[in-house]
Amino acid sequence: MTSEFGFDIIARDTKSKARVGKLKTPHGVIQTPNFIFCGTKAAIKAMNPFEMKEEGTQIILSNTYHLMIQPGADLVEKMGGLHQFMKWDGPMLTDSGGFQIFSMGHGSIADEIKGRGHVNRRKTLLKITREGAKFRNYLSGEMIFLTPEKSIQIQRQLGADLIVQFDECTPYHVEKRYTYK
Repeated sequence: MTSEFGFDIIARDTKSKARVGKLKTPHGVIQTPNFIFCGTKAAIKAMNPFEMKEEGTQIILSNTYHLMIQPGADLVEKMGGLHQFMKWDGPMLTDSGGFQIFSMGHGSIADEIKGRGHVNRRKTLLKITREGAKFRNYLSGEMIFLTPEKSIQIQRQLGADLIVQFDECTPYHVEKRYTYK
């Protein structure tokens, strides 16, 4: 395992900004562009890590929000991070948890597209501020306040090669002024 990160452009399209590259991470090289498989809770449904490698998978995404809730970042870290936890030796990316918080407050992408952004459901998202998002743990009901700093701390505990800054995915039906803020 190398500790270096890097990005090399292999080819460019002369008629656009398209390019092909190689992204180097401590757990391997990712050809770009690439498809990232989603192992929400550190597992790909119906496939094991060996099968994923065999099929040419180069990177897996796991979800910070769901792993924070269960089994918890402390446990994943204690087990050696995501790579050991899920027995995957390739590159890993974790998201910030922002999309899941958006989904709690405004519904899924399908709800958005179908205009059901305000469907009545158990309210788990309580408030989004400049400092972070306050919501209830969907399993225990415990109150959680997730800040950008906490999101990064959790992702570091999880041990992903690539981590994402905390973001807010605003729905289409909010005012432009809100999205601009």
